[in-house]
Order: sequence, then C-alpha cells, then structure tokens
Amino acid sequence: PNLSWPPVPWPRCRALCAPLLSLHPPPAEGYGAAAGFSGSHQNFSREKYYHDILEKARESRKIYEQNRDKRYEEERINRERREKEEVKQTNDTFKKELKEMKYKIFIGEMVYVKDFIFFKDDKYENGKTFQNNILYLAKHYGIKIPLATQGFINNRLQKYNFKQKIGTYLQVGKNKKCSEKMGEYLDQILEKVQDEYKEKLKSKSSPKIEAR
Repeated sequence: PNLSWPPVPWPRCRALCAPLLSLHPPPAEGYGAAAGFSGSHQNFSREKYYHDILEKARESRKIYEQNRDKRYEEERINRERREKEEVKQTNDTFKKELKEMKYKIFIGEMVYVKDFIFFKDDKYENGKTFQNNILYLAKHYGIKIPLATQGFINNRLQKYNFKQKIGTYLQVGKNKKCSEKMGEYLDQILEKVQDEYKEKLKSKSSPKIEAR
C-alpha cells in the first residue's frame, strides 16, 4: 500500500487492516468533537487513526515474514541434515557389502546375488540406485557383458562360487539351460578381484624407505 500523505482512503484501509481493526476499533463518531475538534479536524483525527493502524499492520506483516523465513531456513537445514545422514548410512552399508563380496570371491566362498543400494557421487539429489551386485562389479572393472547374459545374471542367477565355478539359478518354464557365456565373464571378475588383493598384499609387504 501507498503510505504517502494523505493517508490511504478509509474503505481501502479498513480492508487492509481488518485484523487489527478488530483488536483496535476506530474512534466513535463525535470523538473529534469531544476532543475539541470540528469539521475537517474531526475527519483528520479519523484518517490519522487509520494511518497508524496501517503502520501497525505493516510492522506486523514484517515480523510475520521474518518468522516465516526463519522457519523455512530451519526446515531447510534440518532437511539437508537428514538427507546427509541417509546418504552416509546407505553408502556406508554399500561399501561394507562390496568389501565383503570381494573377500568372499577371493577366498572362494559362495556369493549370493542381490542388489546393491547406494547414492551415486554421495549426493541425495541423484536418488538411490539399485544394481545387481555381480553386474556392479563387472561394470566397476570395465568388463562388458552382453545384454542376454546380464539378463540371466540379474533375473535367474541366485548364488555363485567364483573359484569352484558352481552356482544355482532359477529354472523358468521350459528354459532350464544355464547361460553358456556367463562363466567367461565371471572368471574375468575373479581375476580382477585376485589382482586387486595381490596389489594390496604387495603394498603391505613392501619395506618402507625412510628419508635420512
């Protein structure tokens, strides 16, 4: 509203200040006369009253907006904190499961096929990614598996021992055959995991050279 003098006309001021007017009713008719004013002076006293009410309304609005912005900021901070906690918890679990899977492959234990769940790049806005754990390793090591073989691993393979080359898979309808090519790609994953562990063992056993 325009607060330049003369004040906002009474009808518009009433509409803008209705909440405050209910708490602070305007002066009664004859208020100006009782105060020693007459004619235009009485009108001035009423206009001055509405102008003051409008000022209070603007101040009340300003305080409301400040409180609202403060509340929004607190909500934003709490939301971001919850999102960071969820990302950390989810990705910590993913990293633990990935490490355990690699170890089982290396020592020759049975690996159960399941989905890894993680946030890409540790960012909540990327959303959760669900990916088959064996296919994740293949992609991680740059092993390109044909789509048909990916479908078998993703939909039918249940568990697999990489060293013994044995596993179990679902038999769907008349299609009871295992993928003929799958073993080739799983062998490549085994080789990559073994090379990774050999490098770790090599780095641990290498003597440290201290500067003199």
